[in-house]
Amino acid sequence: MGTFGYGIMENDTASDIAGIFKKLYMDKLEIEEIEEKIEKMYRRTIEDEEEGPLFWCFLSDLEWKYGVLTERVKEKALKFLETGGDVEVWKEDLGEHEANKRKKALEKLEKELKSPQPKKKVVRKRKPYMTDWEIGDVYAYKLESEEEKFKDKYIACVMVGHQIYEDNGQDCAIVYVFYDLFDELPKLEELRKDKYLRMTCWYNKYGKNDKSGYLYKLLVYVESKKGKEKIKEFIKIGNDKSLIRIPEDEYYDSWFDTNNRELCWVDFLDNYIVWEYNRDYNKKE
Repeated sequence: MGTFGYGIMENDTASDIAGIFKKLYMDKLEIEEIEEKIEKMYRRTIEDEEEGPLFWCFLSDLEWKYGVLTERVKEKALKFLETGGDVEVWKEDLGEHEANKRKKALEKLEKELKSPQPKKKVVRKRKPYMTDWEIGDVYAYKLESEEEKFKDKYIACVMVGHQIYEDNGQDCAIVYVFYDLFDELPKLEELRKDKYLRMTCWYNKYGKNDKSGYLYKLLVYVESKKGKEKIKEFIKIGNDKSLIRIPEDEYYDSWFDTNNRELCWVDFLDNYIVWEYNRDYNKKE
C-alpha cells in the first residue's frame, strides 16, 4: 500500500478505491451494490491484518462525503479508529513527529464519521479526460509546499507512455520525474545528466518475476474538476525523446505490466512528490 501523505486517502489503494467508487456511484448503483463489488475486488486487502482496517477507513470516508455512509461500514471504521488506528505503526516506522501528524488525520476522520453526514451527493458524468501530451514531451511544475526545501521549486518530468482506462475512457500520461529541484523553469540541457525520482521499492510476491527493484514511472491520473485545473499548471519546455532512459534498477514484470508504475491523482501531486523525495531510497548516494 504505497503511502504519499498523512491523510486517510493519501495512498495508492485509497486513490484506486475512490476512482472505482465514483464510477459505480455515477452508474447509479445502490450503495449496498457498490460495497459488494468493491469488497469483492479488495478481498485480499480486507483479509490482511494491517491493511484490512484501513480499507474500512477509506470506504467510510468516501461514503460519508457522498452522503451514503452505512452503519455497517461506519462501525468497522470506528472500531479501528477508537483504538488509536495505526499511529503506533507510524511511530515505529517513521518516528514520533510523523506519527503525530497521522494521529491528527485519524482523529479528523473519527470526528467526521461521528457527525451528521451531508446530503446525498449528486454526481453528473463528465467528459473523460484525454491527455494531449506526447511521448517525449517535457513539462515543468511548480510545487505547492510550505517545506523550505520544496517551496516555490520546480520539478520536471518526461512523458513515456499512456494509460487508457476502458471503463471510463480516461487517457492519462505516464511520466518519469527528474530528480533535481529547480529555482526557475529548467532547460532541456539541464536534464540530460539528471537521474529520475524513485516512486517506490517493489517486490512482486505473486508474479512470475520475483526480482526486486524500484518503480520510477508515475501515472498522473486526472479526473476531478480540481485535477483538470491543476494539470493546466504544467508548463511545456520542449520535446526530447533522448531524455527517456530506462534506469538499471527499474522493476519490470511483463507478466504483470500494470504494476510497473505508481498511480497518483494529480489532486495530491504536491504531497506525493514531497513524500517521495523524503524517502530513504531517494536520498543522494
